Amino acid sequence: MLFRSDIPRDVQADIPTADKALGSAHHDRFELQIAQESALAARDSVRAAKAENLPSVKAMADYGHSGTAINDTARTGSIGGRLDLPILSGGAIHGRIVEETARQKEAGDRYQDTNAQVEEDVRLSLQTLTAEVEETGTADQAVDLSRKELKMAQDRFAAGVGDNIQVLN
Repeated sequence: MLFRSDIPRDVQADIPTADKALGSAHHDRFELQIAQESALAARDSVRAAKAENLPSVKAMADYGHSGTAINDTARTGSIGGRLDLPILSGGAIHGRIVEETARQKEAGDRYQDTNAQVEEDVRLSLQTLTAEVEETGTADQAVDLSRKELKMAQDRFAAGVGDNIQVLN
């Protein structure tokens, strides 16, 4: 038979505050981390699309041997450079910027939705845990009251002023 002292009841002390639980959830929940990384990747995609408007410089070089026999080869080489100016591709670049900006907004909204869902989950879990702890405390009080009533009925029976029906009840 288990008595109240045999069951650990220190759960009440282990319930974290809402702020502490939310901080842990923001750090530990994978879906929130994924949404945050997606938002950061979308931000970088917008920056990359905007960078397509900038001119770019490319350099290239080649060096090798040319000929049909190993002893009769000539050394050849070339050096070149290229400057790309995105003058006539503005519409395509602008379209990519608009598209990536929309993706960034979508990722940001998804992060906020996930953040709100995690916060709701944590708060609901804390409320449920608190209610269960209170319910356990109420049950403990009912058990204590029943023990006291049993003790009083046993005492009345032992004194001869009660009957065994009161003890059985």
